[in-house]
Amino acid sequence: MRTSHTESSTFTLRLFGHFDLKINGVSVAPLPSRKAQVLLALLVLRHDRWQERVKLAAELWPDSESEDSKVNFRQQLSRLRLALGDEKWRIKEHDHALQLDVTAAFVDVLAFKTISVAQNRPERRPI
Repeated sequence: MRTSHTESSTFTLRLFGHFDLKINGVSVAPLPSRKAQVLLALLVLRHDRWQERVKLAAELWPDSESEDSKVNFRQQLSRLRLALGDEKWRIKEHDHALQLDVTAAFVDVLAFKTISVAQNRPERRPI
């Protein structure tokens, strides 16, 4: 999955500094809760692999009983989807796991990672 480096994407997320999510250029503020923000951030940062729902719930509510964390997780995921509106399709589900599709999205931390990796590539010299 590739991310665009332009901010004209329909899905724009800034995690550096102040959390800022824009869909079609309009800020989605605030997300339903801090936990919903953290869930979205975890899915963005791990977009290249499936995330088990149970493990995400345990990370977000480490001091809760397993069943309580699952209920809390389902509520926050549902609220996050509502907040994403037309972009909720980005949250993919498969076998009790989630993955965020960042295709054609602008995410500042992913753009930064791409640029820093490109700048650290060894220079190719002609033979």
